[in-house]
Amino acid sequence: MVSAATPQQGPPAGRGPWRRDDLTDVVLLVGPAQAYRDAVHDDFKLVLLEGHGGTVRRRDAEYPVPPGRLVVHHPGTAHAGTPDDPDGRWRVMCVPVDLVAEVTDPVWLRFDPPVLPDPGLAHRYVELFGLFEGPTSALACEAGLFDLVLALARVAGAAPPPGTVRAAAIAETARDHLAAHLDRNVTLAALAGLTGTSRFGVTRACVAHFGLPPHALHLRLRLDHGCGLIRRGVPLAEASVLTGFHDQAHFARTFARTYGMTPRQFRDSWTGRPGPYRKQVRRL
Repeated sequence: MVSAATPQQGPPAGRGPWRRDDLTDVVLLVGPAQAYRDAVHDDFKLVLLEGHGGTVRRRDAEYPVPPGRLVVHHPGTAHAGTPDDPDGRWRVMCVPVDLVAEVTDPVWLRFDPPVLPDPGLAHRYVELFGLFEGPTSALACEAGLFDLVLALARVAGAAPPPGTVRAAAIAETARDHLAAHLDRNVTLAALAGLTGTSRFGVTRACVAHFGLPPHALHLRLRLDHGCGLIRRGVPLAEASVLTGFHDQAHFARTFARTYGMTPRQFRDSWTGRPGPYRKQVRRL
């Protein structure tokens, strides 16, 4: 059994290029920023210099990079770069073209200049990096990645693909699969294959139909199941395992953050023990 909350592979001790075990198509790098020249790659390369700026060069043009700005390099385009601080660090993420194609036509995702002026995009990029580095589910990482690509597409003026009348059926199928695998770390790729759409397509369908992306929907289904188990008298430790949390403490924290009470308080109020949560619990 693979717990839905089990940490995945994080960055190696040397902080070289790495991938998550459950999202092998995205490559990440955190480490000393380096000067480079004539770099060409097959994917979209996102770069953020941490605490300092630099310079990038492309097509004989030179662009200053202020601190806190995200840089996007296109596939197949030669570029060079130099950090201002020789002891500085950077965060690099390589996103494959076929993943971008699930959100928008990669041909239209172009940035000239490559330095994006909106600091909010850099902030979202750092948050996304944190998801990949932490014990976050693959669903949450992929949803965050698609959200960032969609934001980049809007900045570039590249419209996402049109909606589909199949959205409701896709969302319902995805929900049924998530409900049947509450203790598993389900991926967007699995949901896409099951529903016959792309990873972005299944995400968009769930948001349109349920108001939640798949990872958030999965979490709510797991917690709702946990409420039912507790109401039936299942011990809290067992309920945490059956709902896919790797330990009871994680279950309690997530439960409290969602419902405003701990599983123990929920159980005590449901069984009629006095406490401030009794009226609220009856509505869960």
